[in-house]
Amino acid sequence: MDQLVAIGYTKKAHGASGEIKVVVKDEYLDDFFEAEVVFISLQGKPAPFFVEHIREAGDLLAKFEEIDSPAD
Repeated sequence: MDQLVAIGYTKKAHGASGEIKVVVKDEYLDDFFEAEVVFISLQGKPAPFFVEHIREAGDLLAKFEEIDSPAD
């Protein structure tokens, strides 16, 4: 696997559909919008999350496959 690069961080859930607020460094925004999968550190290990969509609504909001509620 290629070396992973930290491009930002996650914040809290947004709404009831499973979207999450994310902060991405400006130099990686284009790459983030084109990504099909991103890795998020869970318990110190990178876990893949497949991107369903990304949108801007004041904050940058990401929706990942199989994450359909704030509890997920």
